[in-house]
Amino acid sequence: YTYTYRLFYSDSPCRFQYLQLTSSATSVVGYLLYGAMCNRRRIRSVFLVTTLVGALAGLVWVPLSNVSLNASCVPLGSGSDARDGHTPCIDKYAYAVLATIIAGLFGTFASAPSTVLATESSPKDQKTIAYAVFLSVIDSGASAS
Repeated sequence: YTYTYRLFYSDSPCRFQYLQLTSSATSVVGYLLYGAMCNRRRIRSVFLVTTLVGALAGLVWVPLSNVSLNASCVPLGSGSDARDGHTPCIDKYAYAVLATIIAGLFGTFASAPSTVLATESSPKDQKTIAYAVFLSVIDSGASAS
């Protein structure tokens, strides 16, 4: 997040917050997608597929990591021609919005099976406590990283 914040703060301080709002909105859509596509399927196969999809979706950020802070666009090609202006490029903020939509949608799609497994594997009378413990572990991991 620090690099993304620096990348857009000089242009407009609000752009980072817009990216976070976009990610939150697409996360909701990701959970709806998970519910529609993965309901009543075997959890092991769902874990495998959603983890692979989530990992591939995370790769969409790689081209943005190669952009300097004062660059205006993300090259769509590779090699030295991309920096010389011969390769088409997309505005860095437009690319970040697209990457946020993809990563938010499929990242949530990938994390949903662990949430379902945590609630389904807990005792029937303590599902809310098990879910709260699961969320605190997730938050602790996010804080540590």
